[in-house]
Amino acid sequence: MAIDQRQALILVITVVVFAVIGTLLTLAWMHPLTVPIMARENLSITDVQFDVNYLTLSVKNICEYPTTISEVLINQTSTSLTFPMSEQISAYGQTSIKISFNWSSGSTYQVGVETTRGNHLYYTAIAP
Repeated sequence: MAIDQRQALILVITVVVFAVIGTLLTLAWMHPLTVPIMARENLSITDVQFDVNYLTLSVKNICEYPTTISEVLINQTSTSLTFPMSEQISAYGQTSIKISFNWSSGSTYQVGVETTRGNHLYYTAIAP
């Protein structure tokens, strides 16, 4: 029993149609399971307060995804200090971070935060 070319072509087209339908059904089933891998981060340091032996940063999350701050960085000329932490900010939320730091009056400080995704944000402040 031999299969002619017309029957072979119909068989190939049928297999391709079922493969495409199967792929579309699988993608439709998996769509609700996807997670936003490239979620954005958008933070803003709104204020830096100098208290006796402390520095307080006000940080606002202006994004629809929560963000975690992993480090606070303080730079003054050639000196750089890093304060590890894990401070989560909810979507559109804000937080105040208090760091033990002996600052000098009149000095300029570049204060920054690093997120768990490696993004950096800096703010320049002059101590009173």
